[in-house]
This record gives sequence, C-alpha cells and structure tokens, in this order.
Amino acid sequence: MKKLLLCGLLFTLSLSASYSHWTGTGAIADPKYGQVSSGVILELNVSGDTVTGTVSVNNVAYTITSGSVSGSTYSLAFKAGSSTVTATLTQNGATMAGSMTSQSGKLMNVLLTQK
Repeated sequence: MKKLLLCGLLFTLSLSASYSHWTGTGAIADPKYGQVSSGVILELNVSGDTVTGTVSVNNVAYTITSGSVSGSTYSLAFKAGSSTVTATLTQNGATMAGSMTSQSGKLMNVLLTQK
C-alpha cells in the first residue's frame, strides 16, 4: 500500500511540473557593429508559477536565480559575471519572444522556438 501511495504522489508531482527546451537567436544593438546576433537556448523547468533552469548565450550557460510565469509571460533573472540580467518573454504557442536587459542597460531582443 505504501508503494502505491508513493507512486501516486510521484505521478501527481510529475503532472504539476514541466520541462521545455527553447532555441533561437538574440540581437544586441551595437553603435559600431549594428545588430550583433547571439545564439540563445533556454532550458526551463516550471512548477506551478516558479521557473528554474538555465539560459545559454553563445554556448555559455547561466543558472536562473529567480523565475516566474504568469499566464504566457515568463520573468527570469540570472547572473552573467557580476551583472544581473532580467528577461521578460512571452510565449505564443511554440514561439517565445521578448527581451533580456543587463544592469548596464544593454538590451537583447530574443526570438525562440520550442524544441
């Protein structure tokens, strides 16, 4: 009976959490070089309204330090070196778009596709 209850609990927990993988590009406006493109990957774990996972930019992974989802809008924060980067991304089906902003004010517009 204990095994059955444990299996039921684990099944219920697995239904309340989800994983998603997003890939795409981001672009930062540079006064000297114009739009500088970067590869972006999101590995997101969502449990209720809490989001954890990683953000990778040009193959450098950063751990999400705080994240939430409300409806189709994801709010994330992560440390890139000594700077905190915040992201606001909106999901529309299998696409996600939005921006990431560093503490210094650099803005990266991103467009991602769910894989």
